[in-house]
Amino acid sequence: MVEIPRISLTRQARLLAWIKQEGITQVRIAQALETSEQSVSRWMRAESIPSWRHRQLLEFGIPAELLPPAVDICPGPKKARIPALASVSEGVSA
Repeated sequence: MVEIPRISLTRQARLLAWIKQEGITQVRIAQALETSEQSVSRWMRAESIPSWRHRQLLEFGIPAELLPPAVDICPGPKKARIPALASVSEGVSA
């Protein structure tokens, strides 16, 4: 018997397959959420989305396991990057 290899689909691929199977378009999602089709496309490819948008997509009927995780990023300035230790110690002579 020939064994058929299992193909592991990414979350994004499973989401797009589900949308196609359900006959839903990104335009329809955008209209329902009162946003642009470009925004919907960006969420579909994202590694994470804001929790309020995640809730809206769940309410629209998209299964949670197909959506990127909900992550809220605090507004305001971001933490400054700490320079590499090597560049700090370059000016110090032994």
